[in-house]
Amino acid sequence: MNDNPILIAGGGIGGAAAALTLAQQGRAVRLLEQSRDFREIGAGIQLGPNVYKMFQNSA
Repeated sequence: MNDNPILIAGGGIGGAAAALTLAQQGRAVRLLEQSRDFREIGAGIQLGPNVYKMFQNSA
């Protein structure tokens, strides 16, 4: 298997979920985000119960 890290562009909910899932499978992941910090940008996101559990269990 290739040992190079998987590059994910974007630290939004989709990128974070993909990075978390791949890392839990033992893959090396590099997550890139253009923003220097995480902050509210005026949009709301609703997480379903399964996604919420996934992020809770990773903490």
